[in-house]
Amino acid sequence: MAKAILKKFDLKANRIKYVADRPGHDRRYALNSSKIKRLGWKPKYSFDKALTLTIDWYKENEWWWKPLKRKAKIISW
Repeated sequence: MAKAILKKFDLKANRIKYVADRPGHDRRYALNSSKIKRLGWKPKYSFDKALTLTIDWYKENEWWWKPLKRKAKIISW
């Protein structure tokens, strides 16, 4: 996910900071979409398109997330 986001911004993967796993960390989650598919659900967008739309939303709605970022004292790049 991090690499896909960086690619959208034409940034290099060396910006990713790897950290130790939290205690009790799950190595992976097994997903099973068979039930939702039986109900007729299909994704509206591909992963790449949905990621682009999400990034665009955040770019267009800084008023919404910037105050949250300041409150959380997140490091700015």
